[in-house]
Amino acid sequence: MATKASSCQINDAPSVRERIEALYNHSKLFEMTAGCPQLGIHETFGREWALCLAHVEGEVHQCGRVVEHYLRKNAQREEPAPSEAEYKSVMNDLVNSLLLHGRIVKTSPKMSSSTPPSMASMNKYRINSLVNKTGMRSANGELASMYGQEGDSIPSNLAAVDDEGLSPMALFIRDWLLNPLVDVIATPSQDLLMRLPVYRRRYQEKEEDSNGRFINSNTISAAANAFVYVLAILILIAPIATFNVVKEQSLRIIIMPLFCLLLAASAQLMGSDAMPWYTIVIGYFQAMVFFVGSSNDG
Repeated sequence: MATKASSCQINDAPSVRERIEALYNHSKLFEMTAGCPQLGIHETFGREWALCLAHVEGEVHQCGRVVEHYLRKNAQREEPAPSEAEYKSVMNDLVNSLLLHGRIVKTSPKMSSSTPPSMASMNKYRINSLVNKTGMRSANGELASMYGQEGDSIPSNLAAVDDEGLSPMALFIRDWLLNPLVDVIATPSQDLLMRLPVYRRRYQEKEEDSNGRFINSNTISAAANAFVYVLAILILIAPIATFNVVKEQSLRIIIMPLFCLLLAASAQLMGSDAMPWYTIVIGYFQAMVFFVGSSNDG
């Protein structure tokens, strides 16, 4: 939005030409974001939202005073008949300021609670924003150094447009198992294959940035679900094996609630999406234990 304030240069603000150049120079980043929504990283503007909210609240108070004065003045029969245009103008100013206030109140919490980007997404965004080049401007025209260098912690004012919606277990699988696996095994192997002309021509577009490889979220979710099943079974096996070893009844009573806490904590870790499958695994396992126990008694 063009304003009078934006027409002049303020401190280190980018010029219009610099902003245009920034958009043009980062066209590749926009194309990558279209294919990989996790790269849609944006600022949350917490301070600016608070400032705007305070401003609009002031506008609501001001419009409210104008309405009260208008109603009090024109309610007197001695005054000339008010025009409909003036009446609508005064009332609509209050309505519009209230609606704007409601939009800000509704949107501001969404921005402040937005999902932060993953470290892999952040690093890939940094690489394609050329943060290591001094004076380089990012796609929004600001200095790219605001995002930090590759490997730095993620700034608290950044969030991801695309919420992958991964469960806690899926996030663990991605960040601690799959991504390191890609970095240690898959990436060096593909870099080695890139030396072959046939392979390089086939995957030339992917090779343009070989530092930021991603694993599809569906793959992560599938691996996480498989891990959920295995973990659920292990958690159910553990108390049975323990009770077979521990024969003293008092120790069993102490151990039993500990495994109950472990089961509840693991269910929380799995995430809400995994709960139906988690329940099925537990139910099936309990049925099998009962069946095996009944068979042995017979």
